[in-house]
This record gives sequence, structure tokens and C-alpha cells, in this order.
Amino acid sequence: MFILGFHFPATEGNDVAFDKVIEKLDGAVDTSGVSKIVLTYGKKFENTVEYSDVDSFIGKALIHYFNEDNAEKKEKYFIYTNRYQISEIAKSLTPNDEDTKLCRLFDSMEQFKISVA
Repeated sequence: MFILGFHFPATEGNDVAFDKVIEKLDGAVDTSGVSKIVLTYGKKFENTVEYSDVDSFIGKALIHYFNEDNAEKKEKYFIYTNRYQISEIAKSLTPNDEDTKLCRLFDSMEQFKISVA
């Protein structure tokens, strides 16, 4: 099973505890040097959201997604499966207003691009 690009044993099936995902994420992401995450979305990518809580679960997950297989550090399309996984875990962590709004966006079928600054 893969969640946010992390491999978990098949014996866990679809019941991987969120705590295990968060633990792996915490050990894999360095947020130093990152001040914000920029998401553009919509049919023509006309809408923009800036997220600055880079040390939160969502911040670390987005930074991890952006850095994975992106050596050139260019803007990257953000696929639905990863958005859904981030949203589901974040909702369980008592998100703040900013996180809740982002989770609602992630649950939509909008197209997203992500960049990190």
C-alpha cells in the first residue's frame, strides 16, 4: 500500500493508521527554507491559494509531494489521489479554518498545480 508516496506492508491493507503516515512524513520532510506553498487551480489555473503553515501536516505533505521526483523544482501537477489522502488525514487532526478550506478544495475535482517558495 502506498500513501503519500510512502510504502506500507501489504498486510496492513487499506487500514494503515494515520499515525504511521504522519511519523514517516515527519522523518522525511525538511521545511527549512520554505516560506509558502502556492497552489493554482481551476480549468485555466486562474485561482491561487497560498499556504504558509509549512510545519503543519498539510504543509509537510505538500512539500513532500512537490519534492518527490522533481529534481528541477518546477511547478508540478497535483493528482487527485494524493490530495484525497492529505485531506482525509488532515481532517482527522482537528484542522484550523485555513486547513478546512484547503481540504474542501482538495476534495473537489479541480485541477491543481503546486509550487514551493
